[in-house]
Amino acid sequence: MLQVAALTSSLPLSLHDAIVQLAEMGFKSIDVPPAATEGEARKRITSCNLTISCVALEHGQPDGMDLASVDEKTRSDSVAYYSRAIEAAATLDAGTAYVTPPIKTDKKTRQLWSESIVQLADPSQQHGICLCIEHFPGRLLPTASSTLAFLQELDHSNLALLIDVGHCSISRENPADAVRSAGRRLGYIHFDDNDGMNDLHWALLDGVLSQTQIEETIDALHQIGYEGGVCLELNAQLDRPVENLRMGASLLNRLIKR
Repeated sequence: MLQVAALTSSLPLSLHDAIVQLAEMGFKSIDVPPAATEGEARKRITSCNLTISCVALEHGQPDGMDLASVDEKTRSDSVAYYSRAIEAAATLDAGTAYVTPPIKTDKKTRQLWSESIVQLADPSQQHGICLCIEHFPGRLLPTASSTLAFLQELDHSNLALLIDVGHCSISRENPADAVRSAGRRLGYIHFDDNDGMNDLHWALLDGVLSQTQIEETIDALHQIGYEGGVCLELNAQLDRPVENLRMGASLLNRLIKR
Protein backbone atom coordinates (compact mmCIF):
# COMPACT_ATOMS: atom_id res chain seq x y z
CA MET A 1 0.00 0.00 0.00
CA LEU A 2 1.13 3.54 -0.65
CA GLN A 3 2.82 5.10 2.37
CA VAL A 4 2.33 8.74 3.30
CA ALA A 5 5.52 10.61 4.16
CA ALA A 6 6.30 14.21 5.08
CA LEU A 7 9.24 16.48 4.38
CA THR A 8 11.04 17.50 7.55
CA SER A 9 11.03 21.07 6.19
CA SER A 10 7.24 21.08 6.58
CA LEU A 11 7.73 21.90 10.26
CA PRO A 12 9.27 25.15 11.65
CA LEU A 13 11.78 23.17 13.67
CA SER A 14 15.41 22.14 13.53
CA LEU A 15 16.07 18.98 11.52
CA HIS A 16 16.59 17.00 14.73
CA ASP A 17 13.35 18.23 16.31
CA ALA A 18 11.35 17.82 13.08
CA ILE A 19 12.38 14.17 12.87
CA VAL A 20 11.19 13.53 16.43
CA GLN A 21 7.96 15.50 15.91
CA LEU A 22 7.03 13.61 12.74
CA ALA A 23 7.62 10.29 14.47
CA GLU A 24 5.42 11.38 17.38
CA MET A 25 2.72 12.37 14.89
CA GLY A 26 2.63 8.82 13.59
CA PHE A 27 4.59 9.15 10.36
CA LYS A 28 6.56 6.00 9.58
CA SER A 29 8.37 7.48 6.60
CA ILE A 30 9.93 10.91 6.08
CA ASP A 31 11.73 12.94 3.42
CA VAL A 32 14.99 14.52 4.49
CA PRO A 33 17.88 16.72 3.35
CA PRO A 34 21.36 15.15 3.00
CA ALA A 35 22.28 16.43 6.47
CA ALA A 36 19.95 13.81 7.97
CA THR A 37 22.37 11.07 6.97
CA GLU A 38 24.91 12.03 9.64
CA GLY A 39 25.31 12.96 13.29
CA GLU A 40 22.44 13.37 15.73
CA ALA A 41 19.79 13.49 13.00
CA ARG A 42 20.81 10.05 11.77
CA LYS A 43 20.67 8.69 15.33
CA ARG A 44 17.18 10.11 15.78
CA ILE A 45 15.94 8.55 12.54
CA THR A 46 17.20 5.17 13.71
CA SER A 47 15.91 5.49 17.28
CA CYS A 48 12.47 6.60 16.03
CA ASN A 49 12.29 3.59 13.66
CA LEU A 50 11.68 5.85 10.69
CA THR A 51 12.35 4.96 7.08
CA ILE A 52 13.64 7.45 4.52
CA SER A 53 11.27 7.73 1.62
CA CYS A 54 13.21 10.32 -0.38
CA VAL A 55 16.19 12.67 -0.08
CA ALA A 56 15.88 16.29 -1.23
CA LEU A 57 19.44 16.63 -2.54
CA GLU A 58 19.38 20.42 -2.87
CA HIS A 59 18.07 21.21 0.61
CA GLY A 60 20.84 22.76 2.68
CA GLN A 61 23.38 22.47 -0.10
CA PRO A 62 26.59 24.56 0.07
CA ASP A 63 26.66 27.85 -1.78
CA GLY A 64 27.85 27.64 -5.37
CA MET A 65 26.45 24.25 -6.28
CA ASP A 66 25.34 24.38 -9.93
CA LEU A 67 24.99 21.34 -12.17
CA ALA A 68 24.53 23.64 -15.18
CA SER A 69 27.41 26.04 -14.54
CA VAL A 70 29.50 27.09 -17.54
CA ASP A 71 32.52 26.63 -15.28
CA GLU A 72 33.67 23.03 -15.59
CA LYS A 73 35.11 22.87 -12.07
CA THR A 74 31.89 24.12 -10.53
CA ARG A 75 29.94 21.45 -12.40
CA SER A 76 32.44 18.78 -11.40
CA ASP A 77 32.35 19.84 -7.75
CA SER A 78 28.55 19.87 -7.83
CA VAL A 79 28.34 16.37 -9.30
CA ALA A 80 30.79 15.18 -6.65
CA TYR A 81 28.75 16.78 -3.84
CA TYR A 82 25.47 15.22 -4.99
CA SER A 83 27.18 11.87 -5.54
CA ARG A 84 28.42 11.88 -1.94
CA ALA A 85 24.94 12.82 -0.74
CA ILE A 86 23.45 9.93 -2.72
CA GLU A 87 26.00 7.50 -1.30
CA ALA A 88 25.21 8.68 2.23
CA ALA A 89 21.48 8.38 1.57
CA ALA A 90 21.98 4.78 0.53
CA THR A 91 23.37 3.96 3.98
CA LEU A 92 19.93 4.84 5.38
CA ASP A 93 18.23 2.66 2.75
CA ALA A 94 16.66 5.62 0.98
CA GLY A 95 15.16 4.49 -2.30
CA THR A 96 14.69 7.84 -3.99
CA ALA A 97 16.38 11.23 -4.31
CA TYR A 98 15.52 14.28 -6.38
CA VAL A 99 16.76 17.52 -7.89
CA THR A 100 14.98 20.46 -9.50
CA PRO A 101 15.75 22.01 -12.91
CA PRO A 102 17.81 25.20 -13.27
CA ILE A 103 16.25 28.64 -13.42
CA LYS A 104 17.95 29.47 -16.72
CA THR A 105 16.16 28.07 -19.76
CA ASP A 106 18.66 28.55 -22.63
CA LYS A 107 20.01 25.70 -24.76
CA LYS A 108 23.50 25.77 -23.26
CA THR A 109 22.09 25.43 -19.74
CA ARG A 110 19.95 22.52 -20.87
CA GLN A 111 22.94 20.78 -22.43
CA LEU A 112 25.24 21.21 -19.44
CA TRP A 113 22.58 20.26 -16.92
CA SER A 114 21.65 17.18 -18.97
CA GLU A 115 25.27 16.01 -18.94
CA SER A 116 25.49 16.44 -15.17
CA ILE A 117 22.22 14.59 -14.58
CA VAL A 118 23.44 11.62 -16.61
CA GLN A 119 26.67 11.62 -14.59
CA LEU A 120 24.60 11.38 -11.42
CA ALA A 121 22.26 8.70 -12.71
CA ASP A 122 24.86 5.92 -12.84
CA PRO A 123 26.20 6.20 -9.25
CA SER A 124 22.62 6.58 -8.03
CA GLN A 125 21.75 3.31 -9.72
CA GLN A 126 24.80 1.60 -8.24
CA HIS A 127 23.61 2.62 -4.78
CA GLY A 128 20.03 1.49 -5.43
CA ILE A 129 18.58 5.00 -5.49
CA CYS A 130 16.22 6.21 -8.17
CA LEU A 131 17.14 9.77 -9.22
CA CYS A 132 14.07 11.93 -9.85
CA ILE A 133 13.61 15.29 -11.53
CA GLU A 134 10.83 17.53 -10.24
CA HIS A 135 9.03 19.71 -12.78
CA PHE A 136 9.08 23.34 -11.70
CA PRO A 137 7.01 26.23 -13.16
CA GLY A 138 9.15 29.07 -14.47
CA ARG A 139 12.27 26.94 -14.82
CA LEU A 140 13.95 24.87 -17.53
CA LEU A 141 11.37 22.10 -17.16
CA PRO A 142 8.19 23.96 -16.17
CA THR A 143 5.65 21.16 -16.62
CA ALA A 144 5.30 17.47 -15.90
CA SER A 145 4.92 16.81 -19.62
CA SER A 146 8.11 18.69 -20.57
CA THR A 147 10.02 16.88 -17.82
CA LEU A 148 8.73 13.53 -19.02
CA ALA A 149 9.83 14.40 -22.58
CA PHE A 150 13.25 15.35 -21.21
CA LEU A 151 13.54 12.00 -19.44
CA GLN A 152 12.54 10.15 -22.57
CA GLU A 153 15.19 12.09 -24.46
CA LEU A 154 17.93 11.11 -21.99
CA ASP A 155 16.58 7.54 -21.91
CA HIS A 156 18.38 6.46 -18.75
CA SER A 157 16.80 3.60 -16.82
CA ASN A 158 17.53 5.21 -13.45
CA LEU A 159 15.98 8.63 -14.11
CA ALA A 160 12.36 9.26 -13.19
CA LEU A 161 9.77 12.01 -12.83
CA LEU A 162 8.78 13.55 -9.53
CA ILE A 163 5.26 14.92 -9.88
CA ASP A 164 4.34 17.85 -7.66
CA VAL A 165 0.56 18.19 -7.49
CA GLY A 166 0.81 21.86 -6.51
CA HIS A 167 3.05 22.58 -9.48
CA CYS A 168 0.48 20.90 -11.73
CA SER A 169 -2.10 23.43 -10.53
CA ILE A 170 0.17 26.28 -11.62
CA SER A 171 0.98 24.75 -15.02
CA ARG A 172 -2.69 23.83 -15.56
CA GLU A 173 -1.99 20.11 -15.80
CA ASN A 174 -4.21 17.36 -14.47
CA PRO A 175 -2.06 15.46 -11.95
CA ALA A 176 -3.94 12.20 -12.55
CA ASP A 177 -3.25 12.48 -16.29
CA ALA A 178 0.40 13.26 -15.52
CA VAL A 179 0.64 10.11 -13.39
CA ARG A 180 -0.83 7.95 -16.14
CA SER A 181 1.41 9.53 -18.77
CA ALA A 182 4.50 8.92 -16.64
CA GLY A 183 3.69 5.27 -15.97
CA ARG A 184 6.88 3.39 -15.16
CA ARG A 185 8.82 6.67 -15.25
CA LEU A 186 7.06 7.99 -12.17
CA GLY A 187 9.53 7.93 -9.30
CA TYR A 188 7.86 10.02 -6.60
CA ILE A 189 5.00 12.41 -5.87
CA HIS A 190 4.51 15.52 -3.71
CA PHE A 191 1.13 16.72 -2.49
CA ASP A 192 0.57 20.40 -1.65
CA ASP A 193 -1.89 23.15 -2.54
CA ASN A 194 -1.75 26.78 -3.70
CA ASP A 195 -3.75 29.57 -5.32
CA GLY A 196 -3.13 28.31 -8.85
CA MET A 197 -0.48 30.95 -9.52
CA ASN A 198 2.19 30.76 -6.83
CA ASP A 199 4.15 27.90 -5.29
CA LEU A 200 2.79 28.44 -1.77
CA HIS A 201 2.72 24.89 -0.38
CA TRP A 202 -0.57 25.39 1.41
CA ALA A 203 -2.33 22.63 3.31
CA LEU A 204 -4.43 20.31 1.15
CA LEU A 205 -7.83 21.73 0.15
CA ASP A 206 -6.88 25.24 1.28
CA GLY A 207 -6.39 26.39 -2.31
CA VAL A 208 -7.47 25.33 -5.80
CA LEU A 209 -6.89 21.61 -5.27
CA SER A 210 -10.10 19.63 -4.80
CA GLN A 211 -10.68 16.36 -3.03
CA THR A 212 -11.87 14.91 -6.33
CA GLN A 213 -8.52 15.73 -7.92
CA ILE A 214 -6.69 14.05 -5.05
CA GLU A 215 -8.93 10.98 -5.34
CA GLU A 216 -8.34 10.76 -9.09
CA THR A 217 -4.60 11.14 -8.64
CA ILE A 218 -4.45 8.35 -6.07
CA ASP A 219 -6.61 6.18 -8.32
CA ALA A 220 -4.14 6.83 -11.15
CA LEU A 221 -1.25 5.79 -8.87
CA HIS A 222 -3.02 2.50 -8.22
CA GLN A 223 -3.74 2.06 -11.93
CA ILE A 224 -0.07 2.28 -12.94
CA GLY A 225 1.04 0.04 -10.07
CA TYR A 226 3.00 2.77 -8.31
CA GLU A 227 4.40 1.57 -4.98
CA GLY A 228 6.57 4.53 -3.93
CA GLY A 229 6.03 7.24 -1.38
CA VAL A 230 3.28 9.86 -1.29
CA CYS A 231 4.76 12.93 0.36
CA LEU A 232 3.29 16.02 1.97
CA GLU A 233 5.43 19.08 1.21
CA LEU A 234 3.88 21.94 3.15
CA ASN A 235 4.93 25.46 4.10
CA ALA A 236 6.25 25.43 7.66
CA GLN A 237 5.66 29.18 8.05
CA LEU A 238 1.88 28.98 7.71
CA ASP A 239 -0.47 28.81 10.68
CA ARG A 240 -0.95 25.40 12.30
CA PRO A 241 1.85 23.43 10.55
CA VAL A 242 1.32 20.37 12.74
CA GLU A 243 -2.43 20.40 12.18
CA ASN A 244 -1.89 20.89 8.44
CA LEU A 245 0.28 17.79 8.30
CA ARG A 246 -2.12 15.75 10.43
CA MET A 247 -5.10 16.70 8.28
CA GLY A 248 -3.19 16.07 5.05
CA ALA A 249 -1.96 12.67 6.18
CA SER A 250 -5.44 11.70 7.39
CA LEU A 251 -6.99 12.68 4.06
CA LEU A 252 -4.39 10.87 1.95
CA ASN A 253 -4.49 7.72 4.08
CA ARG A 254 -8.27 7.63 3.95
CA LEU A 255 -8.31 7.98 0.16
CA ILE A 256 -5.52 5.43 -0.29
CA LYS A 257 -7.50 2.84 1.69
CA ARG A 258 -10.76 3.75 0.00
